[in-house]
Amino acid sequence: NLSSGGLPIKRLYRQKQPLPTRLIMLHDISHSMSWHNPLLYRFVRGLTRNIATSEAFAFHTRLFRVTDIYRERSLERMRERLEADNKLWLGGTCIAESIRQFLDDWAGQVVTRRSVVVILSDGFDTDTPTELGDALAQLRALSGPIMWLNPMLGREGYRLEPAFSRPLQPHVECFLPAHSLESLRNGVLKMCELARH
Repeated sequence: NLSSGGLPIKRLYRQKQPLPTRLIMLHDISHSMSWHNPLLYRFVRGLTRNIATSEAFAFHTRLFRVTDIYRERSLERMRERLEADNKLWLGGTCIAESIRQFLDDWAGQVVTRRSVVVILSDGFDTDTPTELGDALAQLRALSGPIMWLNPMLGREGYRLEPAFSRPLQPHVECFLPAHSLESLRNGVLKMCELARH
């Protein structure tokens, strides 16, 4: 133990990763995401509770701020508050319209040029890809990089349809899978990388 100053262990130190100065998460809680959301609720909640400057918004056919709800200590209490506020509604998805609502109601308060914006969605949308691309262009004009975490990308054989992804690519830094703990870990590492630039 003398070589380690009397400690009976050898400590390993890793370089601390800088977190985004402001992390904005837009979380799709529509019906098509119900299979993936037990994992993603915990993921978004963990980031929201551990990054003081983070903001979380949930959407289906409309968008609402859920930062305080996701910071609940109990996951069950979080779900109760979502249900009580009539937010946990498993219906359709309007991604473009929800982003426009975010731009109108919240972007001026929470978005800065150093924000990293994370969209968590499978991309199934009643709005057209062109409408979604236009909404993302407006968001990217105000924010830092946008990344998209898509749980469907973890399915064998699944890939984004060019007709969907082409209008989005100029505005989205990267599309990454979000179907497992390992993929979400890689997503966090990418957030840290984007925060450095």
